[in-house]
Amino acid sequence: MQLDRQTLEQAQAQRLRRARRTAKTIGIVAFAVFVFSIAQMLWLQHHPQVRTHATATDSLMQ
Repeated sequence: MQLDRQTLEQAQAQRLRRARRTAKTIGIVAFAVFVFSIAQMLWLQHHPQVRTHATATDSLMQ
């Protein structure tokens, strides 16, 4: 009985470590996407000619 309980606790600890690692990875990816989107927004604010060129290209393709 003691061995089964110990095995169960080890399996639970392993699942907890995996869940924490997964949550950490998802958090890092979400933060990276957030920072990239803010940087892109700021870059487009300071380079409006890129946006107008993209708009002109889109209108030509329609």
